[in-house]
Amino acid sequence: MNQILFLRAQTESEPGEAPTPDEYETAASDAGYSSTCIPILSSNLVESKLAELDRILLEQPECRGIIATSKRGVEALQTCIGRIASRRVEWTCESSWKQIPVYTVGPSTARIITQCGFTPLGSDTGRAAKLAKLIISDTEKESSTTSPYIMLCGDKRRDELPSQLTNAKIPFMELIVYETGPNPVFEQELVKTYEGTDVSQPAWIVFFSPSGVDFALEPLKRQVWWQDVRIGAIGPTTSARLKQLDLKVDVESPKPTAIDLIQAIRDAVTTHTL
Repeated sequence: MNQILFLRAQTESEPGEAPTPDEYETAASDAGYSSTCIPILSSNLVESKLAELDRILLEQPECRGIIATSKRGVEALQTCIGRIASRRVEWTCESSWKQIPVYTVGPSTARIITQCGFTPLGSDTGRAAKLAKLIISDTEKESSTTSPYIMLCGDKRRDELPSQLTNAKIPFMELIVYETGPNPVFEQELVKTYEGTDVSQPAWIVFFSPSGVDFALEPLKRQVWWQDVRIGAIGPTTSARLKQLDLKVDVESPKPTAIDLIQAIRDAVTTHTL
């Protein structure tokens, strides 16, 4: 059976709930592939920025929307809402905040936003460039307000979306709510997964972010099977980074979803494009 290595963390279950099947592993299994997830990145929320977001949320909203394109960015919002509830602070402006749209790019982040009581927009755009166009379009329809957007991002965030907003003269305030670094045991987990097991090497490796490409490449190159694997990318930004490093991208998912990714892999194999 062909094996896929997803360079990402498995889906985590909520405390006290039954284990949640990982959507990528499930999609791979349904298509006849075995798979495993190994996270490249280790990211942590920044307490000082969470405190600032707490303060912002406890006041009447002075922004026209929230932008959170990553899962960690959405988790920061979720964390702050949970902290407000746990402190039993009266959130007098909750209804006003819940009328503020939250822009994101994928279905998994949209689900978390919905659970928080907000309305997600842009989950079908699939990428930052298209999301920027949606935000610009929506902003132009509301020319009466000059309030900024709040952008919840990490220290490794890409320039694509912010630069488009800047060029369109749309104000926004960045909050770097999480910091990302390499998983310190990535190579150990990699070796443990493929040495002394029935699966000696993956047929596919799928990258999920440009920073993930940068952090994982050297440990991957040290594996004896590296030259034999096929490479997949979750979207155009990750694909572009791989190509900058002179790596052949065998498959680029048309949308950042598990089903679209696995279907793209199946199509590539079926049509002998590899």
